[in-house]
Amino acid sequence: MSVLNKINAAGVLTLRTVQDSNKLLASLLEQQTILAKQQRDVAANAINTDIGRQAAVADNMAQVTGTITNSLQNFRMP
Repeated sequence: MSVLNKINAAGVLTLRTVQDSNKLLASLLEQQTILAKQQRDVAANAINTDIGRQAAVADNMAQVTGTITNSLQNFRMP
């Protein structure tokens, strides 16, 4: 009978060890998920900033080009 009790106790310990391992793995996965989200947010912000800069440069160039074109068209020799 004591042998069966020892086998059952060993089975319980094994199950608890597996449960603890699963909790640890779940915790590691959660940390990796958070890190991946943070990296993705940084990359997305960098891309959005670059898109904003490119749009601003395009608008500024259009304004400068329009002003120069207008000045050259309206230029008169005194």
